[in-house]
Amino acid sequence: AGTLLVNILLQEKIVESTLSLSDVDRETHHEISQFAPFGKGNPKPHFLFTNLSIENVRTFGKNGNSHVELSLEARGTTRKAIAFFATPEKFGNALTLGNRVDLVGAIERSTFGGNSNLRLRIVNLTPAI
Repeated sequence: AGTLLVNILLQEKIVESTLSLSDVDRETHHEISQFAPFGKGNPKPHFLFTNLSIENVRTFGKNGNSHVELSLEARGTTRKAIAFFATPEKFGNALTLGNRVDLVGAIERSTFGGNSNLRLRIVNLTPAI
């Protein structure tokens, strides 16, 4: 993302900071968890991740397409990102394999199926600037 855009996102408190996918780890998640509980008066922090490559797009849920899960890669690190109650069309042409995207999201722990994994909850996703 361009420097001006990043500064606007930070000044408007839309994002707390810019992170890399390698920052999505247990230590960062633990630090964020110290500010819980999150809710109306204490929103979950959102972070900007830039220039991510889409490695995989998967839809799942009721009717097979209620949610979108992405595999994203940057500088040798791969992480999953999810958008609930969304279809690939919500993001326009951005969700093409190999495309580069910028993402605003929250770091969260998924415990689905008894497995504990960190992922990004997608707030917004656009083609990389």
